[in-house]
Amino acid sequence: MIASADRTVLRDLAKRVAEIADLPVMAERRRQWQRHNALGPGRPMILIFPEGSWRELLPDSALVCAEKQARAMEWQLRSRLHYHEHLDDDTVVEKEWVVQRVVRDTGWGLDPRRRPAPGELGAWAFDPVLKGPGDLKKMRFPEVSVDEAATAANLAEAQDLFGDLLDVKLKGIAHISFHLMQMYVMRRGLCEAMIDMADDPGLLHDAMALLAEGHRRLIEQYTDLNLWSLNNDSTYHSSGGVGYTDELPGPGFDPRRVRPCDLWASAEAQELAQVSPRMHEAFSLRYEKPLGNRYIFSWKPQPSHLVGRFDAEALRAYIGHTVEVARRQGCVLEMILKDTHTCENHPERFTEWTRIARKVVESAA
Repeated sequence: MIASADRTVLRDLAKRVAEIADLPVMAERRRQWQRHNALGPGRPMILIFPEGSWRELLPDSALVCAEKQARAMEWQLRSRLHYHEHLDDDTVVEKEWVVQRVVRDTGWGLDPRRRPAPGELGAWAFDPVLKGPGDLKKMRFPEVSVDEAATAANLAEAQDLFGDLLDVKLKGIAHISFHLMQMYVMRRGLCEAMIDMADDPGLLHDAMALLAEGHRRLIEQYTDLNLWSLNNDSTYHSSGGVGYTDELPGPGFDPRRVRPCDLWASAEAQELAQVSPRMHEAFSLRYEKPLGNRYIFSWKPQPSHLVGRFDAEALRAYIGHTVEVARRQGCVLEMILKDTHTCENHPERFTEWTRIARKVVESAA
């Protein structure tokens, strides 16, 4: 139960979120995302993800609730308000509170390990647990279960707290994203995985085949358990986009039973950025769904502009170059500012970055 004082704080914040969500600009942003995701003509879309920098934009000291659960809820609500008040990107503030179904699985039988970073913002190191074919045999296919009692309790609590202010929604699995190479690297180590491509390709192929089959079985279980929820809304998908589209769900949709074909899905292998296209094809793409021929250029600008001396002119030229190249090539462009581990306690840099980006894309339209 949420204490009375914390409840008052949360409901006041929820009222402000609801008011912002009803602003005409939010409806316009939804339309712009639908246009963009349909590959329609128009300006590039902009999304900002402060990620690690949130500790500087919205630190724990800014929260007033006392209880841990209430503080987590407070942070969610305040982060939405921060977007509206300080980040003029294309984030849509929705008048909703999403409750996730409590879904668990038994895991893969061989959990990754890593050596921690020596400092708070340092880099951790891989601690390989997959040392050879014998270790690969320790891996198992995950088995999925649903905690219906916990789900019902969480939903009832949210409805009691926010039901008259926000649209309380129950969602199951709405993010389908395959990271097979990442899963291998987390267990094998990055250097070891690179060497395997030349020295032990059989081990890597066996592992990728096992991971691909395990994910196929996960999809099958989610379908059998009727766990899918639509993601043609503000749901994050792929590597930074949002799902607004009127092209989903697919034909024959039954709202009582969402199908995989009604959803966005993605696959990626960032670990292979340093290998040849031939190796990428051999060790990753062949295990993922073949690509189509309709694309969005999802550009991830360098977050380093947020640290050191903030050079507005250099940033303007940097963004402008990509916007112009994409325009000449006829690309549908979105810019997703991610991996923002720090802004060196200058939160205003995010505001300025977004202002510059918006001015560039609107002047180029």
